[in-house]
Amino acid sequence: MNSWTLYPASRFGEFQNAWQHLNQEGKNSALLDPAFLAPALQLFGTGKEQLAILGGSTPSAMALLRPTGVRGWETFQPSQCPLGFWVCHPSLPWQAVFPSLLQSLPGFPVVVGITQQDPDIFPRPSTSRTLKTLDYIQTARITLQGTFDAYWQARGKNLRANMKTTQFVDQTGIDPPPGNPDPGAGHGSGGEGFWTT
Repeated sequence: MNSWTLYPASRFGEFQNAWQHLNQEGKNSALLDPAFLAPALQLFGTGKEQLAILGGSTPSAMALLRPTGVRGWETFQPSQCPLGFWVCHPSLPWQAVFPSLLQSLPGFPVVVGITQQDPDIFPRPSTSRTLKTLDYIQTARITLQGTFDAYWQARGKNLRANMKTTQFVDQTGIDPPPGNPDPGAGHGSGGEGFWTT
């Protein structure tokens, strides 16, 4: 097994393609996409975060970690983010990589926490002598059967009309008059954008 290398998290941009590659090898979660992670790090990072990379040019795991107290580290996870920032190859045996991660971190830590992971993204590892898992919450999700269009047509007409109005306002900058539920009605075919009352 390769060793871990640490970098200041400020260098994440240099490694974001490798991060996204690992994300795409798994469930390709939008919550682990660099487009979500990078702004979170920029806005909520303290400068103490470290980017840990297992492997060389083709990593098998990556994590953004922050120190917690004197003897511990955990995944960087601002309160606005539902998952701790960790990506790995789907077949990676977690138990095999944590001892080397712990040894790689500065300050002689005794614990590293990989916080709030979704078992649909990374299967929950088995508890062992050196690895413990804790239940946190049930993860909310909507599982779609069929196409998005079929899902959307099954939503209520008021929701669809409200979203249509919002989209129209966003695209045109024209606010609808009170009581006009359908932005398509009265919208000129020339794209001049007007509302009928």
